[in-house]
Amino acid sequence: RVFGRGNGSPVFGVQGMKVGINICSDLSVPESIECAAASGITVLVCPCNNMLPHALAEEWKSRHHDIRSRHAKAHGVWIVSSDVTGERDGRISYGPTSVIDPMGTVVAQVPLQEVGMVVAEIH
Repeated sequence: RVFGRGNGSPVFGVQGMKVGINICSDLSVPESIECAAASGITVLVCPCNNMLPHALAEEWKSRHHDIRSRHAKAHGVWIVSSDVTGERDGRISYGPTSVIDPMGTVVAQVPLQEVGMVVAEIH
C-alpha cells in the first residue's frame, strides 16, 4: 500500500512561498482547500485528470474555472492547475491548465483542447 488516507493538508516551500496541493476533485470538497488555506499557503497546486464522457465533459467545460476562481478569491490564494486534454476511450478532456490569481482572475491559460504550458509571475 503506497498511499493512505490522511487528515491534513501537506504544505511545502518553494522560493519562500508556502504551497499546498489538492488533487483533481479535491477542489469539489470545500474542507480540502480550507485545510490547505488554514496552513497559510500562498499557492494551491491542483493536478487533474478530468477525462470524462462527452456529455459530462461538455457540462463541466466552463465550471472548472468558476470553481477554482471562487476558491482563489475566497481564500486569497493563487491556484495553479494542470489537466489532461484530448480524447481517449470514448472520453474527452478540454483542460483547462491555468493560473488563477487571488482575486479569482485567470492570468494564464492553455487554450482548451491544446497541449501546452503556462508561465505566470506569482507574487
